[in-house]
Amino acid sequence: ESPTASPSSAPTDAPTESPTDTPTESPTAVPTDTPTDAPTESPTVAPSDAPTEAPTDAPTSVPTDAPTAPTEAPSEAPTQAPTETPVTNATVFPCNLSTPPLQVIGVAGGYEVKILDVLNGTYTDYWTLPFSLPASPYTKMNAVGINPIDSIAYGIARSGGLPYLVRFGPNVNNASEMWMEYVLKAPSWSFAGTTDIHGNFHVLDQAESPALYTFEDIHQLIGYPTTGAALLTDYSAMVPSYTYLGPQVSDIVPLRADLEGTSSKQDYLVGAGYSKVLVIGYTNNTDHDHWVLTSSPSYNDAYGAAWNHRDLAGDDHLYFSANSGSGVYELVDIDLTLLTATMVQLLPSLVTSNNDGMNCLLSVVPFTPTYAPTGLPSEAPSEAPTAVPTEAPTESPTA
Repeated sequence: ESPTASPSSAPTDAPTESPTDTPTESPTAVPTDTPTDAPTESPTVAPSDAPTEAPTDAPTSVPTDAPTAPTEAPSEAPTQAPTETPVTNATVFPCNLSTPPLQVIGVAGGYEVKILDVLNGTYTDYWTLPFSLPASPYTKMNAVGINPIDSIAYGIARSGGLPYLVRFGPNVNNASEMWMEYVLKAPSWSFAGTTDIHGNFHVLDQAESPALYTFEDIHQLIGYPTTGAALLTDYSAMVPSYTYLGPQVSDIVPLRADLEGTSSKQDYLVGAGYSKVLVIGYTNNTDHDHWVLTSSPSYNDAYGAAWNHRDLAGDDHLYFSANSGSGVYELVDIDLTLLTATMVQLLPSLVTSNNDGMNCLLSVVPFTPTYAPTGLPSEAPSEAPTAVPTEAPTESPTA
């Protein structure tokens, strides 16, 4: 028999007695649903579901979910700027291992970022943030922190009587000018807030029903110079991440430590004031618990600035500055079973108000480490002198 003129719609019961007159030029990648009139010149990788859309004349405001089709030919000149919209015009704070503690303090006409001198407790001006800095002026700011993910400073600011999370720093387009932008509409004004090592921003609403709010991935939020921006993220009706009963604190600071004897470090937020210490534990911003501790000695002070610095072993240390000027303290011996902690004075401080602390979370301890004294004197003198001298002589000679 002779070959058929065109392929049959179903396979034959048996192979043909002789091959077709000429082979096809190349096979298709996958069988077609119906036979083609003639072989294709080259196999297709896979049929497209639909034709691709034509490329846009201008870049889209946000990246598309899938790449657009390539242009027929390269453009005659490169584009002036990348098509991706930047999320911020604020540049980073120059964090390094030796960055000292910082305070944001209210002054006439705005706020100033100041650097703490850890030897004498005085401050040096670093940044000035006038109320007129953003296009929508602000009237108050607190609850500040430097996000370790993008190394940019954040805080809660009030504009038009409403609270917002703001981002601030030198202008990316002109480093000699400062920049501030609104990142989201916040659910509450607060003077106690901080960033943590994971890039979350935590803020306490300490009104009638104390609550914790957590904003995740703040480095991805687009900032705007005005509060009326249509696309400004709105968390004003956000449900609290956690509610609790506890003392009012003037600032909070993150802590990673093993306070519960689990043999692994967990995440906590810690604030102190008027001989009380508030500790809030959290895991993945969902599982929360809290403790209220009594600190000793008892200082009748509000601690408006709190800092976290790490030692060379990678352990966190917490420091608090008293608004009254009584000193800068380290919080040690946190015991969640006995509900106690110890405040150790390190150096004097200046009287401050309308202030908040912030720091680079990966910077090392800037203060001389404190060591708790032993309860009883040793039975005999040590065989060799201590590696470092004590900061001050003892009150009387030892026996």
